[in-house]
Amino acid sequence: MLERIRTPMTRTETGAFFSRVVLIVGQEPGDVAEVLGPRLAGRKEILLLSIGYPPTAGQQEAFRGALQLAVGQGAVFDSRLVLSPRAALRFIEIGDDVTVAAEGRERRRIETLLRRRDPANARAGR
Repeated sequence: MLERIRTPMTRTETGAFFSRVVLIVGQEPGDVAEVLGPRLAGRKEILLLSIGYPPTAGQQEAFRGALQLAVGQGAVFDSRLVLSPRAALRFIEIGDDVTVAAEGRERRRIETLLRRRDPANARAGR
């Protein structure tokens, strides 16, 4: 049986506590380093949730970029392929710093699901 071990929560420069950074990656994620880089300061865990199968070229590039950032920061990197935005919600925990890397309608749909689940987790406009 697998046992889940939670990492200790760390304080960011703004004083907020987050245990990990979660990046939800849509079909057209854009520049992940630009989105993810500033959030990694002092973080020890990154979870990338890639939505849809098969992964697009943009999602594959996002994976490689996030992995490089994690290695450079000495952070633990985990990635999951999920079939829908709703399925991604199962991997988000209280205290996660959630960021959406998607465009247009897909981005709005993901952010709406996040707000319905927990308004504190949605990072609108980022």
